[in-house]
Amino acid sequence: MTQSPQPIGIPSKPRLGYSMLWTFLKIALALLLVGVVLSRTNLSELMALRQEIVLSWVWISFLLFLLLVFLKTLQYYVFLSSKISYWQLLQAVILQNVLMNFVATGLGIISLPATLKVEHKVRIRDSSLAFLATKVGDFFAIWCFLVVSSWLVWKKIAVLHGIVLGLIAFLGLVLMSLAIAVIARSTFLRILLRFQQSSFIRDARWIRRVLEELEGFLRGVSEKKVWGKVLLLSQVYLGVTMLWMYASLRALGLEMEITGIVFVNMFTQLLSNLPIHVFGGLGVSEVTGLYLYGIFYPHPQRLAASLIGFRLLFYLMNLLLLFEMPVYAVIRKRGFLVNGFGEEKAKGRRGE
Repeated sequence: MTQSPQPIGIPSKPRLGYSMLWTFLKIALALLLVGVVLSRTNLSELMALRQEIVLSWVWISFLLFLLLVFLKTLQYYVFLSSKISYWQLLQAVILQNVLMNFVATGLGIISLPATLKVEHKVRIRDSSLAFLATKVGDFFAIWCFLVVSSWLVWKKIAVLHGIVLGLIAFLGLVLMSLAIAVIARSTFLRILLRFQQSSFIRDARWIRRVLEELEGFLRGVSEKKVWGKVLLLSQVYLGVTMLWMYASLRALGLEMEITGIVFVNMFTQLLSNLPIHVFGGLGVSEVTGLYLYGIFYPHPQRLAASLIGFRLLFYLMNLLLLFEMPVYAVIRKRGFLVNGFGEEKAKGRRGE
């Protein structure tokens, strides 16, 4: 008896079961790692943390957090300015940010092209190109910051020299290969097309899909002359991220050299791209910080308590960010965003 085909867009039961199992394992890992961090501190340290909070630094941290959201929107807007207004794109970025930090990174990534497609008729190819190109710029910024920060703290990280040099070399090789592919894209695309036509690739579906995505990315970036802006904005974004981290730790009464903060957060940034994150990197970020910050801050109980406090502050900022969306809806409904903020202009470019 022949089996009826699976409807497009509906995952099969085995695949759905695997996805649910993987999500469960990620949540279990996050809780286990949080338990590890909690075991390194005690209740008195956690209670004492309330007395260490510095309100002026809390406000500075929150303002920097808002600036990061605006900068991330601007990074995407470089590619999507002809498709959508900045303020419309901002709403999609806020939703993406909240989903990534309260649910799962993958869901947040998917939400951006889905939201722009459904609400603003932006092609998934265009929004995906904006995301991928921004991610490339961010990786370049991480590589630059890792090189500089490692050099500044080199004497303090003797135990990590091999790992750091390996990371720098690996990231540098990947970025250099991508740069060559973009610069010599015509030659690279010809090789890629020839490679795609081989019998082995035709039989390996996932490899063919990866190559097709790479081909689409290279063709897309060749049409956009914005790489200077992309790389510059990624450097600015990561720089502001480091200031936000410094301000957040100061808000919790933790004083540490900013060079150490930058070095540790380059590892955290790289780990955030692994498919093990849930709830904004819960557990993974804390354990990474606990052991790497320990190189620069010799009080593990106080450090562990501060990392728990930082997680709570981070979630609070994301919750406050949600209030922007209904405020935007009210302002837009009353017509304040027409003409002056480019929504009508964006509609005209889309031919609506």
